[in-house]
Amino acid sequence: GGFVYSDEERDVMRRDVILAQVAGSSKVCDVLVIGGGATGLAARDTLRLEAGMPLYGHELSEDINPAQTDLSFAINLKNREFIGKSAILAAQKNTSLPIRVGLELADRRPAREHSEILVDGAKVGVVTSGTFSPTLEKSISMAYVTPKVAALGTEVMIDIRGKYHAAKIVSLPFFKRNT
Repeated sequence: GGFVYSDEERDVMRRDVILAQVAGSSKVCDVLVIGGGATGLAARDTLRLEAGMPLYGHELSEDINPAQTDLSFAINLKNREFIGKSAILAAQKNTSLPIRVGLELADRRPAREHSEILVDGAKVGVVTSGTFSPTLEKSISMAYVTPKVAALGTEVMIDIRGKYHAAKIVSLPFFKRNT
């Protein structure tokens, strides 16, 4: 519940928003949708994470070069001059920079931002976003890891508040629509 997928459900959600506004609610996040789940930033963030979309301040920042994000389709350097172009070119050649990956946890406990990722007890990365995905019925995270452990299927451990949880590197996006 709480996620809108069909046109019919979108129409119901629109009706619920209008009814809530008529009833005096000024915030969309106060509105309950199908299945009784609240909508708002948490729902948006879950959908963003399922789609493997980076968010500024998490997977994107002044400290993370766009070349590390696996968003090469959005980086057009050909016949363009701009501030930062040389930094992107340098990062594209630097094979030691951490790489953005997807993580699927073995249990339901979600890894949160700043959780350390380990292989054989050594830190190899850090979680940037994580949640329990109601669509996939499992915990998922995005993270940056060293290139040596970025291969799909690599098994890692995540330190979540002092306890270690098994996870594996998976492809992004986590959720793909049937087309």
